[in-house]
Amino acid sequence: LPGLNIKSAMKHIGGREAIYLKFLASFQSSYQEGLFNLSNIYQNQDVSTTIGTVHSLKGICGSLGAESAAEKAGEIEALLNKGKKPEINEKLLILEDELKQILDMVDTLLLSQ
Repeated sequence: LPGLNIKSAMKHIGGREAIYLKFLASFQSSYQEGLFNLSNIYQNQDVSTTIGTVHSLKGICGSLGAESAAEKAGEIEALLNKGKKPEINEKLLILEDELKQILDMVDTLLLSQ
């Protein structure tokens, strides 16, 4: 699937498809309600919450095989740790859009099982 390197993710869990599917379902149920409101959190000056959320997403996305989203989250985390930068909000919006697309793909994948 575009945006998900399933082969890479499967290597991290020993090729166990059932575990990967459970992980995807957990990701879907945790984030389908729009937890990706990172730009609003950041705009409300809650930098520490934004850093924590982005850090968690970096790990979760990496484990899912969503390598591009994990990389973007890592870049944002680094920028946040250096202090506010003008480009952070735009990068957060791009990450939010990518995460929404990943959720759509996860929905499709889980429905096909």
